Formats: sequence, C-alpha cells, structure tokens
Amino acid sequence: MDTAIIVGIDTLVGANIAATLADRFQVIGISPRSAITIEGCRTVVDSGGTARTLANQWAAEEPAWIIYCGLSNSSWDDQPSRPLTKVAHTAVEWARTAEKLNTRFTLISTDAVFTGPWIFHREDCDTFCDSSEATIVREAESRCVQACQQTLVVRTNAFGWSPEGTGEGFIERTLSALETGSADHFDSVRHATPMLASDLAEVIVQAYHDQLSGVCHISGGERINPSQFASRLAAQFEVPAPLPRVVGILSDRPIGFGCGETSLLSGKARSALGFTPPLLEESLQRLADQSENGYRDRLRGGAHTHGKVA
Repeated sequence: MDTAIIVGIDTLVGANIAATLADRFQVIGISPRSAITIEGCRTVVDSGGTARTLANQWAAEEPAWIIYCGLSNSSWDDQPSRPLTKVAHTAVEWARTAEKLNTRFTLISTDAVFTGPWIFHREDCDTFCDSSEATIVREAESRCVQACQQTLVVRTNAFGWSPEGTGEGFIERTLSALETGSADHFDSVRHATPMLASDLAEVIVQAYHDQLSGVCHISGGERINPSQFASRLAAQFEVPAPLPRVVGILSDRPIGFGCGETSLLSGKARSALGFTPPLLEESLQRLADQSENGYRDRLRGGAHTHGKVA
C-alpha cells in the first residue's frame, strides 16, 4: 500500500482527503499547529523546515505522494489562518522535498486567485485577482511547478465537515446560524463553483493514478453565491431558510481576495480524467449522509496514533 503524506491535515480539505484516502493509502497527516485525529491515519505535529531537513525526516517513510493543503481554504470561509506568506513558502519547501524524494506532489490551491469580469475561468485564464493574497498564492503555484516535475496544482472551492479541534467551519457556522435564526444575510455578490471535499478527494486520487501534472481546475457543476448556497443547505437539512437579501446594481467590480467572481471550468479534468462536475443537490445529499453514515465521525477520531517531530 502506497504512503501518502498530507500536509495541512488540520484544514478542512486536508482532513477530508485524509479520511477518504485512509482505506487505500497509509496516510501520514501533518499539522503545523496541533495533533488532529482522523480515523485510520497517523498524525504528527511538525512546523516544517527546509527541503533538506524535510527530506531527511521523511525519506524512511518512502512516500509515493505528498499533498499540500495549507493554501486550500475556501474563499467563502472567513476563519483566520496562518500568515499566507509563511504557508506559501512552506508549500514550495514541500515541493522541493517531493522532488528530492522522487515522489508525486499535489498542491491544493484556491479559486480565489481569479476575479471578474469573466463568469467562468479555465486553467489558462488570466483574469487574476490583483490582491496581495492572490499574488502570493499564484507565485506559490508557479514555484511549486518549477520545484517539482511531478507537481499537480488543483484550484478548487471545497466545502464539507471540519475536523474536530479546529473550530467551526463554513458549513457548521452556516447551519448553526440557520437553526438559531441568527443569520442576517449571506453574501450574494461573490460567486463560485463549490464542491464537496470528499468528492474532490476521489478526483485527485484518480489524478494521482493517472499521473496528471500542471494546473487543473476541479470544481462543482453549479455557479452559486453564498446566499443561494445557504438556502439550498437549509432545504437539505430542513432548517429555516435565510431571508433573501436585496442587492442593487453594482457600479464597480468587487475588489478583494475571493470577493468577486471565482467560478471555475474543469476542462482539463473533464478531458484527462473523464470528470463530470457534480450538481450541488447531489453534493448536499452526500454531505447530509456523511452526518449519519459514520463519515463525519471519522473526522472526529477513532483508531489513531500521534507523534511529534522536533
């Protein structure tokens, strides 16, 4: 069984990838902040280092695949994260490590590198957001591709259940606000093509086996804003729907990281992997099922081991 190292298992995407891969890979999850318990995975706390020290630390594990999730936060999730410059630098060091270890490297990136006026963005689209955050992420993408020949950069906007110990994510906070009736409104300006994180995991597994490289968009099949998403989520979980928000005509294009139009077209994944972007209704049904079929419990613990790297 191949070994996969998931750097950033404390992120929503990292945790869901770990839970999905645990039955087909030996998964080592690395968190820079605290030990995260995912059933079937070995987790360690490691703040990172240079490519040389990282390669020395992890060479004995003989990883076949390194997945870096530190840049994967959805543009819809306003939870604070570590300084982006440090996260981007660490991504490049892990790409260099993958090159030294002759292993495949996947960088899970974000759709927030884009903005309007285009509604959908292909892999070669250049309508980039000019915020400092988007610039940092794009530079990290480019440097990772240069650092490791076997790099796949996946841009996406993923949602799902958060791992225990990391606080409430976008889904948990949205459901809580809907259930308590405390939601004033949800943004109806920004638009994206979100997809379930566990669905994303299945696609990147196929991309790993097919040895896909370069930049690839993997997204859901529907363009939607957070307000519409909240209404669909409320219907799925049978909780009160949010009140609609009336928005006037925008005179200027929205400015800011992930604040505008970030919808993706998954052209490369369609042609190379036969990927069909899932409809939101299907994804929300699977999200609801995960709260009942034991999947969500896997993000909260189970059989596990912990370790610490100095």
